[in-house]
Amino acid sequence: MNVYLNWFWQKKVSRVGKSLPRQRGFTMLELAVLAVLGATLSTVVFAGWNSGRDRLALDNAASQLSGVLQAGRFQAIRRNQPVAVYLSPGTNRVITEVVNSTTPICNNPANPIIDRLDLDDSIDGLTVIWNTSGTSTDGVVWQANGLAASCGGGLANQSINLNFNGNAEQLTISGTAGRVQKQ
Repeated sequence: MNVYLNWFWQKKVSRVGKSLPRQRGFTMLELAVLAVLGATLSTVVFAGWNSGRDRLALDNAASQLSGVLQAGRFQAIRRNQPVAVYLSPGTNRVITEVVNSTTPICNNPANPIIDRLDLDDSIDGLTVIWNTSGTSTDGVVWQANGLAASCGGGLANQSINLNFNGNAEQLTISGTAGRVQKQ
């Protein structure tokens, strides 16, 4: 009896008594499970990759803005006169200009422009919010001694929030110490 069962399992007898050839390959069910697993893994990997890419672009924009702010401070010290760094109204363009008046006014057509930085060039869809205490002008004036003032005069602590696709960076400017820090 045992010999007969071994022969039966090895031969795979069909209904008419002929042996069937052994089939190789994968079943449709195995292939479908493999396709679902591959799709799930690729979705998780690409979602994480896009989030990391957005975070890196935002960090790059914050570093560029921090660099422009520091460069404006160094220009003010080097020139021994105030230098304004401000956000152009309605855009994400950061302007650096020499302030020739005794009352620092940002975005004055008479002020010679030193530099421009378009943050939209590095990251499309970026939102920049410049929080200045005591004034509505989005900018800082670096005095010749390296201290920060608001674009209407007076020392001011300021914060700049950069937002992109749910990610956020914050820069702070200390009016009394003249430092720019990433938070």
